[in-house]
Amino acid sequence: MRAPLLVLVCARAALALGLASAFTGCTPEQGEAIQITRLFTDAKVHGKYATVTGVLGVSGGIMGSTSCSKGRCDLELSVPDAGWKPPKGVTSTAKVSFSVGSGENEMAELPDKYSRADVKVKAMGGKVLKVGDRIKVSGNLHCLNGGNQDSLPCSMWVKRVDVP
Repeated sequence: MRAPLLVLVCARAALALGLASAFTGCTPEQGEAIQITRLFTDAKVHGKYATVTGVLGVSGGIMGSTSCSKGRCDLELSVPDAGWKPPKGVTSTAKVSFSVGSGENEMAELPDKYSRADVKVKAMGGKVLKVGDRIKVSGNLHCLNGGNQDSLPCSMWVKRVDVP
């Protein structure tokens, strides 16, 4: 009867060691660098893993807001050049979706009643970025709507955050 117990102990140890080694190589990479303006003009970047730099924001209104669901929160990314205007009929900000948590590449959980000052995103290296800061994000771009029609601006499912 000791053999099954020994196998179970060895299997648990191997699993623990395997998971430990798996976590050591999980740092997300930066993607192909593209100009942020392409998110507003080029639906052909759909599906690309890319890196863009912009200004972090929350949706409009006096207080601003963000939506959170299933462990992710949506913020906005805008073009850092104040003189840049999007094409006619396209909004001036792109949606960026962050995982919620306390680690690098994550957005801090928001309290029930929050202000812009509560919105914090932790970059690689531990620096905390807030609304109005320049931010470099890497992730998967989505530029199609549910009917496979081009939908601009593109949005991003963020995997990595860096300080530009």
